[in-house]
Amino acid sequence: MLNAGGNAIGMAVFGPRRRVLVSPAATIERVASKLAAHGRIPRGYLGLGLQPVVIEGGEGPGAMVMSVDPQGPGALAGLRQGDILIA
Repeated sequence: MLNAGGNAIGMAVFGPRRRVLVSPAATIERVASKLAAHGRIPRGYLGLGLQPVVIEGGEGPGAMVMSVDPQGPGALAGLRQGDILIA
């Protein structure tokens, strides 16, 4: 992605449901050396499939647990399908 002045501002990639997402140039600069050295970027793993939900009463947004990897950290923490996370 280039701005009107022709400067690189990020990289366009396909995300979920083939929607276009832009990875900011600052993110690319931050991870490029790690990717080149290790071939991947380590990321946190919860072992949960989450869906955003609106919480009644104004407590803010939440996330409903839709699926749980039985061997993942979420299952080990006691999270179950149908739980709603608010913090």
